[in-house]
Amino acid sequence: MSVLVGCLVAVAAVPVRWADGQLQTDAYATTVAPLLQDRELQRLLANTAFDAADAKGYAVPRRWKDRVHTQMATILATPQARQIWLDANLAARDLVVDGTGSTIVVDTGDLIGYVRERLKALGINLPRTPSEADTKLTLADSPQIAQVRESARLLHTLAGVLPVAALGALALAVLVARRRFLTLASAGFAVAIGMGGAMVALGMGRDRLLGSSALAAGEATGTLAASVYDAFGNSLRADLLTALVAAAVVGAAGVAAAIVVPLLRRRSGAADPPPGARAHAVPAQAGYEQGTSTTM
Repeated sequence: MSVLVGCLVAVAAVPVRWADGQLQTDAYATTVAPLLQDRELQRLLANTAFDAADAKGYAVPRRWKDRVHTQMATILATPQARQIWLDANLAARDLVVDGTGSTIVVDTGDLIGYVRERLKALGINLPRTPSEADTKLTLADSPQIAQVRESARLLHTLAGVLPVAALGALALAVLVARRRFLTLASAGFAVAIGMGGAMVALGMGRDRLLGSSALAAGEATGTLAASVYDAFGNSLRADLLTALVAAAVVGAAGVAAAIVVPLLRRRSGAADPPPGARAHAVPAQAGYEQGTSTTM
């Protein structure tokens, strides 16, 4: 029973610790940083700037559009653009924890302003700054966001408690088991299987979550939402995979110990004669030596 409880708690501990890290540490910035090089995000930012110009009645020349799309990846790869993007996303993350509503919105106004400045230096002067409404980028819109906010404190507590509880339950199960090494192997492989199941569930939940969130806002935003989900999903998947490998190594070590330790014990028992045999051997040898000396 302890093995089952420990395995279930261990499987739950990984996503809980991951989620707490995303909400409470700089892990969130690490996760969203690569999105700046996502082609869909780049196209969306460029189109926002173009649409602002069109709204003023200024048709952006085709050659300018081609140059913008060509230069966008280079512009967004600069340290300045990266920092602006991270600041905007961290502000959105703070709203997840302390804000209201069920929508995660990133304000790309500063980033688009930076892009406009770089384009102007290249001879492309877009005449109108996008409105604040145009620069609001919806990354997710789901009731689950509100649930995450409400349970953020509980999540933080569980992130510290669950790993300790899992290790304690599994250690207790191994200590009280008659066949400790086999129990260790069973626990390790069971946890590994659980981590694999969590990875499968993560993939299956992708379409369901996206279908109920930003996909409803249009194809472009939906594609970006998929990129966002994949970024966070890959981060969680990496943690699950690490835990899976570690659990599998523990399971393999338990199997190896269950095979090797009895063999070593048998060899040790065969090499050392029983204590009684040693006691009889010593007097016999002594008697032989005494008889030999008498004869001489």
